[in-house]
This record gives sequence, C-alpha cells and structure tokens, in this order.
Amino acid sequence: MLRYAIVGCGSAARYHLFHLQQNPLVKIVALCDPSAEIAAPFRSLAVKRYIDFQEMFDSEELDAVSLVTPHYLHYDQIMACAKRGIHVLCEKPLAISYSDGEKVVAACERAEVKLAVMLPRRLFNNTEALKKALATQALGKVTASSYILHAHKGPEYYQGWRGKKEFAGGGVVMCQALHDLDRLVYCFGPATVISSKLNTTRLFIDVEDTAEVVLEFSGGLRCSFHADTISTESWTGKTIILGTQGNVVLNSEYTEEWSVPGIPQPEPNDDNYDPEVKPRYYGPCHGIIINDFIESITQNREPLISGKSTLPTLQVLFEIYGKAKSSLS
Repeated sequence: MLRYAIVGCGSAARYHLFHLQQNPLVKIVALCDPSAEIAAPFRSLAVKRYIDFQEMFDSEELDAVSLVTPHYLHYDQIMACAKRGIHVLCEKPLAISYSDGEKVVAACERAEVKLAVMLPRRLFNNTEALKKALATQALGKVTASSYILHAHKGPEYYQGWRGKKEFAGGGVVMCQALHDLDRLVYCFGPATVISSKLNTTRLFIDVEDTAEVVLEFSGGLRCSFHADTISTESWTGKTIILGTQGNVVLNSEYTEEWSVPGIPQPEPNDDNYDPEVKPRYYGPCHGIIINDFIESITQNREPLISGKSTLPTLQVLFEIYGKAKSSLS
C-alpha cells in the first residue's frame, strides 16, 4: 500500500481526496496546508497536518504526493520530492518557466520518480476521437482551426496569488486556456507562436485577462486563439476544426458539431464525481489520471500524462508569454 500525502487542501484537492480514498492501493498518511481553515473532509482525516511541506517530507515516510498548490511552489516541491524519491502528481502547470519544467522532469528521471500532471482534456472521448480523425485523415485536409474561450473571473478569484504574475506565472492563458492549449498540441503536435497580444483590463491584477494569439502547426496550419476572463459567460471554450471533408466543434467534454465520415460522434465522458463539490466544475477524467498515477508506481511504468509529455505544451505556453505584446487598458 502506498503511503500518500496531499499538499494543498483547497477546492481542487477535494477531487484528489475523493478518488484517493476509493483506491485500495492508497493510504493517506499526511496533509499539508498553511491555512488554519480547511474543508471538513480533510479535517475528518485522522492524519497529521503540516504547515510546511519540507517539514512533512522530513518527518513522514512517503511514497507519493499530490501537489495541489499555487503555481510558484511547484518547482521547489517537485525538486524536494525528487530528492527524497517521492512520486509526484502535480496540478497544472508543471512550472512557471520552461527551464524549470525541464529541470523538474530531468530531476525526476534521474531519481527514477514518477511525475504526472493533471491535464485531463487529453483523455476526453472527443479529444481521442479528434486525434483519430486527424491521424486517419477522416476530415480530409484541415483548412482552418480556432479556439475561443470566454470565462468570467471576478475580483474574488484574483484575490491572493492568482492575480500576481510573480506567483501565478500568468493569467487566462496559463490558468484557464492551458487545458485546451494542451489538447491542441496533443492532437496537432508542436506549434510555433506567430503572434501574441496579452492585455490586462483590470487595475487590481498584473496578469493578462485577455489574449489574442496565432499558432502555426506543422504543414502550415494556423490556429487563431482567443481567451478572456472578462466575459459575462461562466465558461465557453470552443475548439473549431474545419476540413475539406468534415468539421468538428468541441466545447470542453461536449461535442457541438461532429461531421466526420466513418467515425461516430463521441459521447461525453461519464465520470465519478465527489457529490460534495460543485458538480462538474473541474470536468471529467481526474479520477482516471489519479488512478493511473497510482498504477504507474505499482507497475513501474510511465504515467499516461507524464511531466515529460507536457513539455511541448509548456514550450508553446512560454513562447506565448515571451513573444507577447502587452498593454494595460
């Protein structure tokens, strides 16, 4: 049985706790969170809670951890795990710079530590169906692609670390659009950033809340990429693919249009959700990634979504930031 700890006991960690408690190969032995107030499901665990992750790593014999912490902490926490031989499941992003991402991947490889990342949209039924359609050229020649994200994030969301680039690493591209950026790279391969314009429309944050990006994939396919958190819509994130023989429109795990010869329209994912958490807020496939991470340790294989496999997406992500023309309006 794996001795497991959860670092960070906020809302996203509830999904980790829910699935870990159902896995017979896991025994949660410790928690770490600096806050005096954590949710009842964590308080009810008869395990020691630490304020400092280094103290927990020094005091507990751990096999694996979930890191559900602010972005800027991921690098130090993963490096500390690699040093101690502790396997890591990290919430996205892996790091807040590409060089740090490369370093943590290399450190975990040297230490023979499994490193998995929570990017569940790769595992959506419609993602896998789109990847198959592209591989078999069922859409014919893809002539156009675009991504449009409209989301609403008010002042309360940006209180604390999320509104500060120093801690979050970025705004809407890193925090909201990264899931679908990863889906695009997973389906189409590495991309080059042709242009990037990032704007901050609110004076109380210094991360971007709107983004206009143009990506170019192999073969010259360009993708217009818009993302914002200033919309009145709660969440709409559409990936649009147009081909000479068919079209696809994906909206998270849902499929709004599927005109693909020979490949049936994929069903939305059916997942096992924590009934105490806002329904479907984080979307499906978290449980698959968590359980696969456990199996990757017990079977000594790579996780489905390894840290190394996310480096191409991180490269595009940080190229978006590196090439950005920004403004405050």
